[in-house]
Amino acid sequence: MKIINCQTLGHMCEVMLDGEPVFLIRGQDKLAPEVIAYYLELAKKEEARNTGRVTDVLKAVNVWQDKFPKKVKLPD
Repeated sequence: MKIINCQTLGHMCEVMLDGEPVFLIRGQDKLAPEVIAYYLELAKKEEARNTGRVTDVLKAVNVWQDKFPKKVKLPD
């Protein structure tokens, strides 16, 4: 079974999106909560419509990191 890493997954998304660049942040990334929270702050400032989804993802990442602290690490 092939392991799908962020680079492979990002490439797959870009193919599906006609070459549009994609940036992925995994839940295991120690920096993810801070980055997502900052994005949420910017989105709210700009009155973006996706803030509910961003809030949900931030909560999910925090829950996952609390549940699996040994898997949380700086990005490779």
